[in-house]
Amino acid sequence: MKALDRLRNSGFELPEPPPRHQFVPVAVVGDLAFVSGHAPYRDGAFRFEGKVGSKLDLSAAQQAAELALLGCLRSVHDRFGTLDAVKRILKLNAYVNCVPNFHELPSVSDAASSILEEVFGENGCHARTTVGVCSLPAGVAVEIDLIVQVGIDRSEPKQNARQPRRHRRRRSQ
Repeated sequence: MKALDRLRNSGFELPEPPPRHQFVPVAVVGDLAFVSGHAPYRDGAFRFEGKVGSKLDLSAAQQAAELALLGCLRSVHDRFGTLDAVKRILKLNAYVNCVPNFHELPSVSDAASSILEEVFGENGCHARTTVGVCSLPAGVAVEIDLIVQVGIDRSEPKQNARQPRRHRRRRSQ
């Protein structure tokens, strides 16, 4: 069964890509794909805004982590044309926008880790870091990035992969 089918059988769908800034969603060197940080984004808006332990509880933070991870997987899918390019998930970093006395950080990222293990099996088991932070872009509760080993070397983006926007620098007069 294909990875995307396993994801769907688990009750998840890949969200649409979030808005882009001056970076690429996935940078590839050899067989390693470095997936930029993704926030929970769905239906044209960032979701789960606020601090965990204040405005948001653990359950909401876990849902935010799931959605942020799905955004990461969407970028991997877009970059390689399939999730089956994933050979192994090597590392997950989770950043949780939380109050200082919120100490259930591992439980937040467990939600994302569970999806990876369900979709990729043993190859979804990974090293992980989870840290509490005082702020994240758009005020979201969670941001996740990944390091993924891919089974193919595609250092060049697919033809239809979205490219970073280029900004013109103004010349000084």
